[in-house]
Amino acid sequence: MTRRPAPLAVALICAVAASASAAPVELYEQPQFKGMALGLDRANANLADYGFDNKALSVVVRSGTWELCTEPEFRGSCLTLAAGQHATLPPALQRALSSVRPKDSSLPGTPLPGTPGTVPDAAVVLYDDGDFSGKSLAVNGPIPSLGKLGMGDRISSVDVRRGRWQLCEDSGYTGTCIVLEPGRQHLTGGMHDEASSIRPVFGSNNQALPATGGVTLYENSDFSGRSLLVTAPTEFLGRLGFNDTASAVEVHDGLWDLCTDSVFKGRCITLGPGRHVLSGGTHDRASSVRPRVADNSPAWRGGDPDRRAYQ
Repeated sequence: MTRRPAPLAVALICAVAASASAAPVELYEQPQFKGMALGLDRANANLADYGFDNKALSVVVRSGTWELCTEPEFRGSCLTLAAGQHATLPPALQRALSSVRPKDSSLPGTPLPGTPGTVPDAAVVLYDDGDFSGKSLAVNGPIPSLGKLGMGDRISSVDVRRGRWQLCEDSGYTGTCIVLEPGRQHLTGGMHDEASSIRPVFGSNNQALPATGGVTLYENSDFSGRSLLVTAPTEFLGRLGFNDTASAVEVHDGLWDLCTDSVFKGRCITLGPGRHVLSGGTHDRASSVRPRVADNSPAWRGGDPDRRAYQ
């Protein structure tokens, strides 16, 4: 179904940079605020609705603080920007933005705390100031180069919401590395303003995920109860005591097939990175799961997963 813009959701779409000056945030298709511009005064979950998906190269934030994400529904890598002119976006965000929303409670369309994709929902939040303020980056999976997101060698404090995370001074998880447990932590010494990569680690040996990523299955829809970490193809979850049990899934990295029958048969959905609550035909019915090595199917990143099911 085609979604229509909410009233005033788009302040203006124009071909001249100066025309978008009325909007709190303005996206431009060229560096230095040139070319076609899209002005927004509230959250937009999918910039494709206005033909501006994967187009922005520069941004002006005139008021408030805004979150810019690389996936629809405020998922993927998300970067927050305060008021100011950003003549060129970080490399990993260039022509990659798919959703934008305000983080200020005074602006319309602000997400409620704890809803999927918000900073409160992130596994880790990185801050460039020591008091958990300033420019921030919500993290839900491994990032081999924070510099590509404009956060390399500038992190001063970290809020770990869940899991254990390895933070390294060099890109590619090299150089001096530390493992952070849940909690709010100030970086000191050699790690202060020096971190360049981050990834989740698991087990007593703090092992990293394989190249295909990993998922955690949860017994309850609020990501509580029993859980199971899966990092390899699993033909029958019953062998691990988790058949027809999962109500929610967190994909740490990669694309993963979740199927209602063993050996990857029955109704299957493909899940991308993020937290997903299962519903309908997949709720409490997962029997097998595997990484999708070849990305040749659509990934569900929000909404009802059964609408994206395939046999």
